Amino acid sequence: MDAPRIRTAGEADTDDLAAMLTGLTDFSLYMRFQTAVGRPPRESLLLRLLRPAGAAWVATRDDEIVGHAMWAWAAASTVPTAELAVVISEPEQNRGLGIQLLGIAAGHAFEAGATRLLFVVNAANDRVARMIRRRWPAVAVERDGSLLNFVVPAAAQLPPASDSQMDQACSRSKAAASSAKPFTGASIPTGSSSSKAIRKTQAAR
Repeated sequence: MDAPRIRTAGEADTDDLAAMLTGLTDFSLYMRFQTAVGRPPRESLLLRLLRPAGAAWVATRDDEIVGHAMWAWAAASTVPTAELAVVISEPEQNRGLGIQLLGIAAGHAFEAGATRLLFVVNAANDRVARMIRRRWPAVAVERDGSLLNFVVPAAAQLPPASDSQMDQACSRSKAAASSAKPFTGASIPTGSSSSKAIRKTQAAR
């Protein structure tokens, strides 16, 4: 089986991303968004995932989206901190695709000026928590209710995916890094529903 192809995301991916998210289990959806997500998800949520205040990518197989990753500036941070998130379709989980997507997102965030990477993980998500700790044994972690906030230096970014897997996403990402919205210290991580600000907004809708 060929590896999925990874490319930058855009509004044209709205319907396909909705289809992938709709096909996830309730557990997978909650682990990603930390709140209830409709089936299909609201268009406003999809657009935040595809057009964050940072950048987003999708992985495709047979022209269907099987993975999504993004980064956005973390809210209320006094230093340039990129919050990263990833979600993978059920059949593609546990095959290394998530780490490949996060590698691309981490590299792009670093090029855009981030000095730290933030991963907000549900404490029940042992698989992702173990992955982060394996990659960064000295990672700083803080418990926030049911969430774990992992903070690592951006310089310790994940290794990038191979050229064939990335489908030239890396070269396009470097070119696009200069167009990413600059860190202002007041940005909301658009589309990163793991943040408290986004969760409260969604709960009110």
